[in-house]
Amino acid sequence: MFGNRLKEDIYIRVLKYAASKGIGGFTLKELNSDLNLSDDEKHFIEMNTMSTDNSVFWYSTPERRKVTLSFDGRAMLLEHEELRDARKSSKRAMTIAIISIILNVIGIAYQLL
Repeated sequence: MFGNRLKEDIYIRVLKYAASKGIGGFTLKELNSDLNLSDDEKHFIEMNTMSTDNSVFWYSTPERRKVTLSFDGRAMLLEHEELRDARKSSKRAMTIAIISIILNVIGIAYQLL
């Protein structure tokens, strides 16, 4: 389970990096250097981001020297951000609900005394 969380982190880091670079793109060497990726992470990114189906990156130059975030990659990042925001909202709502229940219990106890 912990390994999955680490992989998720690298996915999100790569997506955020690509989004920050815009349509001008970046090289995979720049990505590796800027994110300080391990050899395993470099290999994983190279093998899994430039596939032909649902690719996270597109080539941003005709010479294929730079890549940029694809529409699918951007959608993945947006979905992650929406999920993160929904989790934060859910935690806030749960906290408010718990406080409300505690206050109601205190109010009922006060009325019974």
